[in-house]
Amino acid sequence: MYSICTSSGNSTTYRLFAPRASAVRLGFFDGPYYVSPEGEAVAPKEVFDLKRSKDGVWEHTRPGLNIGQYYAYQVDGPLGNGEGFHPGAWIGVPTPRRLLWQKATAS
Repeated sequence: MYSICTSSGNSTTYRLFAPRASAVRLGFFDGPYYVSPEGEAVAPKEVFDLKRSKDGVWEHTRPGLNIGQYYAYQVDGPLGNGEGFHPGAWIGVPTPRRLLWQKATAS
């Protein structure tokens, strides 16, 4: 899997390359943690289903620049030996820091 988040004008597009996936969801969180200190799962404040392109890239575009937004993906796919899909797990990415840097240097 490979993830990229880009902003253009007044929108932000989230993309995840996962050609073997059967479904991908994008969740927005209030902070960088997906599990509480007590070990409980932290629910995202918003969840979106991504749309798949013919090239295996899953995508969601939303209004606003979403700078500093914490987010993660849930990825579903084939089960079995050698497969790493787990639809209940949130997979975080470090992109929000990069977006903050892009915005700061673009000003």
